[in-house]
Amino acid sequence: MNAKLIKLIFATFISSILSVFSSFFLARLLSVEERGEFQLFLSLINYITIIASGGLGFSIALSIKNKHYLNWEKYLAYSIIFSIVIALITNLIVYSNFYIILVINVIFLIISNYTLELSKIDHNLKLYQYLNIQQPLLSSLIYFVVYYLYGEQSIKLIVNIYTAIMFLQIAFCIYFLAKMDKRLKAESVIPLDKQFVRKNWFKQNLLQVFGATSANLDKFIIASFLGNYVLGLYAIGVIFEALITRFTNMLSDYYYSGLINKLNRLKIIVILIALASFATIFIIPFIADKLVTIAFGKKYLDIAPLLVFFFINSILSSMSWILTQKMLILGKQILVITRQLVSMIIFVIGFFLFRHLEIYGVVYALLLASISRLLISIFYHYKFKLVDE
Repeated sequence: MNAKLIKLIFATFISSILSVFSSFFLARLLSVEERGEFQLFLSLINYITIIASGGLGFSIALSIKNKHYLNWEKYLAYSIIFSIVIALITNLIVYSNFYIILVINVIFLIISNYTLELSKIDHNLKLYQYLNIQQPLLSSLIYFVVYYLYGEQSIKLIVNIYTAIMFLQIAFCIYFLAKMDKRLKAESVIPLDKQFVRKNWFKQNLLQVFGATSANLDKFIIASFLGNYVLGLYAIGVIFEALITRFTNMLSDYYYSGLINKLNRLKIIVILIALASFATIFIIPFIADKLVTIAFGKKYLDIAPLLVFFFINSILSSMSWILTQKMLILGKQILVITRQLVSMIIFVIGFFLFRHLEIYGVVYALLLASISRLLISIFYHYKFKLVDE
C-alpha cells in the first residue's frame, strides 16, 4: 500500500471520527425538537445545493484535464443564481425560519463542493484531505467549547455558529480557487467547451439529484408529517447506524477489489456481517440506554428502545450494497437505480401505513425498504454473472 493511499485512508478515518464527535456535541447543545429542526435545515441546504450545482465541479474538472478552462466563473455564477431561485421556491413550500441564512449556506456549500471536486485534480489529494478534515474539526472544537461553557443553546445561535464555520472554510476555498485560476490561466487560454460542460454537468447532476433525493426523502417526510421532535430522535438513530455503515463500507470496497482481481471474498464478508448481526441483536438492547445517555444525554432516551433496529437496518443496507458491487462492475447502474427507486416507494408506503406509530412507524418503514432492497440485490446477484464465474 503506497504512502498516498495510507494518508488518504487516515484522513478519511480522522474526518469520520471528528464528524461523530461533532454530532455528539451538537445533540447536547440542542433540544430534541430543535435538533430535528437543525437536521431539516442541513437537509434543505444539501438538497438545494445538489439540484443547483451537482456535477458542475465534476464537469469543469474534466474540462481542465482537456486543457479547457477559461470562463469557469460564469458557470459557478449560474449555479448560485439558480440556487437562490430554488431556495425561494423551497421556502414557500417548506417554510424555514432561517431563509436568508439558508441561502447564504447554500452559496457557501456550492463553492465548497466545487472546490472539493477541483481538488481531486491534484494526484496527491492534499487539499481534498484538508477540506474533508477542516469542517468537522472546527465544528467539534467550537461545539464542545460552547457546550462546556454555556450548556444547551437555542437553534438560532447554533445556526449562526454553523454559518461562521462554513465562512471560514469558504475563505480558504476562495483563496485556493484564486491561486488555481492564476496558475491555469498561465497554462491554458482555451475557453470551456459549452456543449461538453453542459452535457457532463447534466448527466452527473441527474445522478446526484437522485442520490440526494434518496438520502433526504426520509427527513423531509418525517418533518412534514410527524414534526421536528420525531426527526430529532430519528437523526440520533441515523448517527448510530452510520457507525456500522463505516465498517461495512470498507467491506464493500474489499469485496469490489476481490471481484476485480477474480477473488471470491463473499464468504468471509458474510461471516463478518453475521458476527456483527449477532452482536447487535444480543448486546445492543442491554446497553442502548447507556449508549444514548453517554453520547447524547437523557433527553434522547426515547430512541434507545429502537437503537437495535437502526443497527439491523444498517446491516441490511450494507449487505445490499455489498451484493450490488457486481452490478457496478457489469455496468448495470440502471438496475441499481431501479432497485433504489423501488425501496423508496416502499418506504413512503410503509411510512403512511405506520405513521400513527410515530418514530416506531418510521423505523418499520425503514426496515421494509431495506429488506426489499436486499431481496432485489440477492436476485441480481444470482441472476447476473461475471464472465469468470
